[in-house]
Amino acid sequence: RKFVPCMYLLNSLCDGLMAVFVLLQSALIIQFYRTDTVVDIYDSAATHVLVISTLLLSLFYRVSIFINVLLCVARTIKIRFPFYRIIMRLAMFSVAAYSSV
Repeated sequence: RKFVPCMYLLNSLCDGLMAVFVLLQSALIIQFYRTDTVVDIYDSAATHVLVISTLLLSLFYRVSIFINVLLCVARTIKIRFPFYRIIMRLAMFSVAAYSSV
């Protein structure tokens, strides 16, 4: 397993999930405004899904930015020290630690 292709794959996965959650939020907001009756937004299950999707969207946004920073650092290391091996476990640990904060 190479470091840089795995990071690009993880970054594209985060970006794809962000797009899914943005589409989910759009559909839920349209549902709130298209109903003929008054929707109790504090008791609705769609409100809970909207809040959870907003939290996950912000998490994937932060992780995507952090992975881009890791890619920039990895490319800089590879240019400066071409034969240096980047330890994949430490990089994944840093992504997991950053996303849990």
